[in-house]
Amino acid sequence: MMDVIWGQARELKHSIYILFLDLKQFFPAIKRKQRTAAEYFIGLPQEVVRLAKAVFERMTAKFDTAHGLSDSFDILGGDLMGCVLSPSHARCLLTSISVAIAAVSSGVRVWGCDRRRATWRRP
Repeated sequence: MMDVIWGQARELKHSIYILFLDLKQFFPAIKRKQRTAAEYFIGLPQEVVRLAKAVFERMTAKFDTAHGLSDSFDILGGDLMGCVLSPSHARCLLTSISVAIAAVSSGVRVWGCDRRRATWRRP
């Protein structure tokens, strides 16, 4: 499908923007202020947003080494991949991104993807 989209954009000389996510790096890279704004933007109740913020703002961790545990340190950013709230936080952030894109772009119709016609022709 991406090959069709790239080919169509190239032929029409249109710009194309694609968002790829590396989930291994996505969760730790989530910025908390932007995530909180996204949660408000999609309409989560203020109490839910405040509760989620409280869960994440006082996180601490220790490194486990061959010589024992390190001193505690604050985790200042990101969501933890193992946390039950992290997938919901990520979904809120990605939903707000898709809504923002939809607000300024109507997208394009990709040639050959009309289910009513099985032909590959330019409209």
